[in-house]
Amino acid sequence: MQRFSSLQSVKGMKDLVGNQLLKHRFIFDCGAKVMEKHGYQMIVQNILEHKQVFSRTLGDTSEIINKEMYGFTDQSGKELVLRPEGTASVVRHILENSKHFEQQQKYYYYGPMYRYERPQLGRQRQFYQLGCEFLHKENPKNSYLIDAEIIIVAHKFLQRVLGKHSEFQMEINTIGDVEDRVKYNSILKEYYEKNIHKLSELSKMRLERNNPLRIFDSKEAQDQDLIANAPQFSESMKQESKEYFRNLLEVLDSLNISYKINPLLVRGLDYYSHTCFEIKNVAQQGKSQDTILAGGRYDHLASVLNSKATNLNGVGFACGIERIGLLLQDDDPKLKEFEKKKIKIGIVPVLGKQNLSDEFERNLKLYCVNLMNSISDDQIEVQLVLHTSKMDKQMEYLLKNEFKWGIFIGENEVKEKKVSIKNLLDRESFTIEREQINNYQF
Repeated sequence: MQRFSSLQSVKGMKDLVGNQLLKHRFIFDCGAKVMEKHGYQMIVQNILEHKQVFSRTLGDTSEIINKEMYGFTDQSGKELVLRPEGTASVVRHILENSKHFEQQQKYYYYGPMYRYERPQLGRQRQFYQLGCEFLHKENPKNSYLIDAEIIIVAHKFLQRVLGKHSEFQMEINTIGDVEDRVKYNSILKEYYEKNIHKLSELSKMRLERNNPLRIFDSKEAQDQDLIANAPQFSESMKQESKEYFRNLLEVLDSLNISYKINPLLVRGLDYYSHTCFEIKNVAQQGKSQDTILAGGRYDHLASVLNSKATNLNGVGFACGIERIGLLLQDDDPKLKEFEKKKIKIGIVPVLGKQNLSDEFERNLKLYCVNLMNSISDDQIEVQLVLHTSKMDKQMEYLLKNEFKWGIFIGENEVKEKKVSIKNLLDRESFTIEREQINNYQF
């Protein structure tokens, strides 16, 4: 059995404190403000899900299912997993609560996801995602407008986090409807079968299972040339699907949302359709960590989980908080503005060398506790300094931890119902009546 010299966190899983936590809070706050403005409501999802939720939606041949999912069998024999992504859980919630009969559902979510991947910069085994999903009844005439809304929300969110002039670029493509995919699947299968000797073992398995589109998801080096030279989707797409894509691009053009059409950007699962997009960090273009947000339309995901939910369509996006956090400098003015440091006040019971009776010492401390409880301003952080009774150590603690004010309560303050206050920046001291503390402007 492996032994540890000390307790340590699980590999690829990090505690969030300090500036990293501040970045997470800031990114989430930006997302929540933008998404709620557009009518999305927050959902707090289960971390544990039944394995079938993802084996059905991600497919048995996906790398997530085969290599990356954390799972176990519980005491009752059920196969459970730590969620690897958020979309399937949202759809599961809608189906479980019979909300798919409603005209539309708009949700956003934030929280940890889990994948057994090699930890590296911007990629951990426990990672945080922020995403939003728009589920709606089948609506062929207006679906492209819903796609446009999702892209608008994604852009507004990134601009709020990174600034309006930040360098990110959207790549977009269309993968048509079911009929287009069947036709393209046949063309793609013929292409890869002619080159099967060049494929990786995983891609060969996907080809054998009649899902050549999944080869586009391959990260194997030997597959990349074949992927780059594969037939393009547009060659097998019907006119209605091309019109759908043109209508979407027309909306984006009218909003001055820039994009680059990438014909190799596809989704390998059968429930995806029409629009797919990724937003990349220009400075990291071409690197494995360049994608900071990805989304697309999934009109048949609900029917994969419940065969009766055939008219529930959807579109959404998700982003990795850690990757976006890497683009924020620690001294970014937006972070400082968001943090808006509270005024820190330390309440110090002055015990020192005074010969106080046990009863009076208890009363003095009770006076301090009641004083702390009465300071209710949300912009004030107030703490009792109880770890030492030595005045020099108390002052050292207040200054080291950037307290602006010290409130010192000794025998006289308790007897006279007063409060002695010291400005720790300019060292000015003064005394006020106890009842004045509630209205005093620190």
